[in-house]
Amino acid sequence: MHKKTLRILKKFAIKNPEILISIKTKTGDLYDKKQYLHLPKNIKVHHSGTGHKLLENSKIIIAWNTTSILEGIASNRLILLPYFHKKSSNLKKRDELILKLKNKNYGYSENDFYKKLNYFVKKKYIINKVYNNQYSLKYYLGNEDNKANLRLNNFIQKNLSYKD
Repeated sequence: MHKKTLRILKKFAIKNPEILISIKTKTGDLYDKKQYLHLPKNIKVHHSGTGHKLLENSKIIIAWNTTSILEGIASNRLILLPYFHKKSSNLKKRDELILKLKNKNYGYSENDFYKKLNYFVKKKYIINKVYNNQYSLKYYLGNEDNKANLRLNNFIQKNLSYKD
């Protein structure tokens, strides 16, 4: 899925050279450096450090099953999730973050993802408008039942042990 998403972003960057695309890899993640060679000049890859400075300057957050989605929702960014992996993945629904976002936030195929990316890029961003359902923030970070830390820790632990 990562390679497919990167391929889509590369195609998008070539067609839209005025748009800067920042990619933040997970610190400590093993990645194939070759996949980041020959990218258009408007794609910048960050392999280390924190992502909060990138988040501050971003309109759209593209991610999947990472707490950076929660950070994007909390900072009121537009969220786009590549979801075309579902056809071939053995990852169970219970291993995914519970987000309850709108249909427009999920790219169900590579073509659908590209169209939604294009839509979000063109969409006017209004600072005071709430763009995302706040359910996931309340569920993972809110603490009405004093168990939010357990839910988030459980999610992180399950995904640290997940093997491709």
